[in-house]
Amino acid sequence: MNLLERLLTVAVGPRPVELVHVVDKATAGAVIAITLIYMKTGDRSVARKIDIPDTVAQLEHCRPDILLLRTVARHLIMWNEITDESDWIRKNLPIEYSHRYFGHGAKASVEIKTLPQLRSKDVPVFNILTGLAWSLALRFAGSGNEKARDQVIAVLKAFIAVSKQDAFFYDAKLARATVKRCIDVLALAMATIMAGTGDLQTFRYLRALHGRVDPETTYGSHLAAHLAIGTLFLGGGTYTFGTSDFAIASLMCAFYPLFPSEVLDNRVHLQALRHFWVFAAEPRCIVVQDIDTKRPIHVKLRVELREGKQISMTSPCLLPELSTVARISTDDPTYWQVTLDFAANPKHLATFRRSQTVYVRRCPPGEASNSVFSTTLSALIDVQSSIGGRQMWEWILDLPAFRELDQADFGL
Repeated sequence: MNLLERLLTVAVGPRPVELVHVVDKATAGAVIAITLIYMKTGDRSVARKIDIPDTVAQLEHCRPDILLLRTVARHLIMWNEITDESDWIRKNLPIEYSHRYFGHGAKASVEIKTLPQLRSKDVPVFNILTGLAWSLALRFAGSGNEKARDQVIAVLKAFIAVSKQDAFFYDAKLARATVKRCIDVLALAMATIMAGTGDLQTFRYLRALHGRVDPETTYGSHLAAHLAIGTLFLGGGTYTFGTSDFAIASLMCAFYPLFPSEVLDNRVHLQALRHFWVFAAEPRCIVVQDIDTKRPIHVKLRVELREGKQISMTSPCLLPELSTVARISTDDPTYWQVTLDFAANPKHLATFRRSQTVYVRRCPPGEASNSVFSTTLSALIDVQSSIGGRQMWEWILDLPAFRELDQADFGL
């Protein structure tokens, strides 16, 4: 067998019950390995093999936490099919779950209408929804995409409401433990999308998660909440995450969705890998400074992407991924225009990666093309020109030959 077949056998193959050794320990590793090998390839046949089962009956034969990883694997392979549409999560749920929790037909909603219950029967849907949200977060990592953020928040709100239900029996307690772990992953997913932006709406949810002090909140939950807060304010707002292959792999290692129960707990995931987020961080905050005062200033920017789209921004701000930017120009009439052409001049891009500071010089008032001073001066010149034009011909009317002409004759 080749490598893919051997990995698929471990990841999704049947489990012989007569084996003494527990082979499920290698399942997660096999799923992640397939994900990293075929990430962004769009290989539909591999995505179909690694995807979760189609029916709810088949889902009962899979470990619930593996459903989360298989969901992420499928969608990272089909990278270009992940969109920020408001109903993307609903559309990618198994049909039975989609109809049960979101409604169907004309009554379908983009948010969860019917909350799942704290019972082991609903544990698979908790993991699948979390896997979809995490896929969305990795696709739009560091983009500040509010549509993607809102989808993750909708799932997070529903899970927080479910976690507050009473759990008296072991079945409900088991389900609540899963929900709490999923909440931790959703917090990191939300922060991954808004990395470095300091988004207020995201911070409100993270602040609430940070304030949990009940005995059931484990060390891993605190770790996830603080990782998320740090991600949201990454580098003091000057850094954010990229979506290169290496960056996505690093984020998967750093935010792996199983968290420790204590500081020295390395049984499930080596905690040193939590630091791998640093490989995905990129400095993309452009700062414009006045070259005379050496002070940062607010300047309008015109960012042209390689796909032809133009974005208006105001510095200082986080730029889109530099590999997608073709040109950056200052668009403030009070300063001389500065243009960084990344597409035509690779040296501009190399220099910008080393330093994200752009220096501009203020225009003299008379040379600023669109300033208030220039506009007012032009208007006054036009008025004086029109008045002067009339006065220039009045001496002709005073000549003896034209004194008897009336206004109508002069108009002719």
